[in-house]
Amino acid sequence: MGEKPGGRCDDSDCTADDFAKFFSDKVDSIRSATSAMPPKDSADTASHVINGWKTVTVLEVEKLISSSLNKTCQLDAAPILG
Repeated sequence: MGEKPGGRCDDSDCTADDFAKFFSDKVDSIRSATSAMPPKDSADTASHVINGWKTVTVLEVEKLISSSLNKTCQLDAAPILG
């Protein structure tokens, strides 16, 4: 569906299924290529731990939000108008 030789397609002829298949095939290919590799031993890298949360007031939250820069972008789902 919409695929051209080499697995490529133009924006106008790609379907969601083509897109999903591309990534599924890519993941399968990477897993296959790395399946013989031993697992990487990774130590904990976190240097800080949050042991608890401090309760904040509504006023503190309002101050923080109102002191933030008002920046928006055309891609924002719900741009801030002001």
